[in-house]
Amino acid sequence: MSTRSRPQWMRTTLVALALGFVAILGYARDATTDLQKKFDAIVERLDKAEKEFAKTFEDAKDDDERDALREKRPGEEFIPDFQAFAREAKGNDLAAKAWMKVAGISADFGRKADALEAVDTLLSDYAKSPSIENLPGLISRNLNRFLGKEKTDAALRTLIEKSPHKNVVAPALFSCASTIMGDKKASPERIAEARAMMERLQKEFPDVKPARGASYAAMAEGVLFEIDNLQIGKVAPDFETIDENGVKFKLSDYRGKVVVLDFWGMW
Repeated sequence: MSTRSRPQWMRTTLVALALGFVAILGYARDATTDLQKKFDAIVERLDKAEKEFAKTFEDAKDDDERDALREKRPGEEFIPDFQAFAREAKGNDLAAKAWMKVAGISADFGRKADALEAVDTLLSDYAKSPSIENLPGLISRNLNRFLGKEKTDAALRTLIEKSPHKNVVAPALFSCASTIMGDKKASPERIAEARAMMERLQKEFPDVKPARGASYAAMAEGVLFEIDNLQIGKVAPDFETIDENGVKFKLSDYRGKVVVLDFWGMW
């Protein structure tokens, strides 16, 4: 049926539907724009406060003044603002960004209840968001003291299972495997699981990198070397070095003797 052959009522209805659809799209765009402006405004206020604090801290006369200033550092007062925004923007990816702010700031200021609420919400409602790239590291380094071993492990596994984004899964895999390796009571089965995670990193995520440093696959290679060679009961890898007199020697030269290796460095 051509447009001309359609009854007038049908043409009118189609036009009305089309206009309504356009209006809905316009409203959705306006709503998202308004949310973005609100979020940016909170972030801008936080950034301004942090910059002003950094300048004041830099101008401090002595350590006593700096110690006093540390107690007044900005950030904690913005938690309610980000929480309120996150609830308002529920379902929007901007809410995920706001909960990430809550999690990070709460970790810095020891706000356990706020930190746990943020993590629980991110895992349950925003595990597939592309904006939680830093969550695996935040969980394993900053929030693990609130979560404990079991919940830290469960949180990282949730991200591994649910996230479709390589830059989320890769750090979650590395953090989960590293947590297992850091557990002195880890069973052989758990160590084997950590190995499998590191091997998966090498196979599936060879090019994924954190903001700084080597790729996760390259770091996984180091962990695999540790699993295979640096466990109790293993023969220490041989190496050659030079003593204080410039004489070369190998670790294997002292096989059968008690040897103390002291590793140190300056960064």
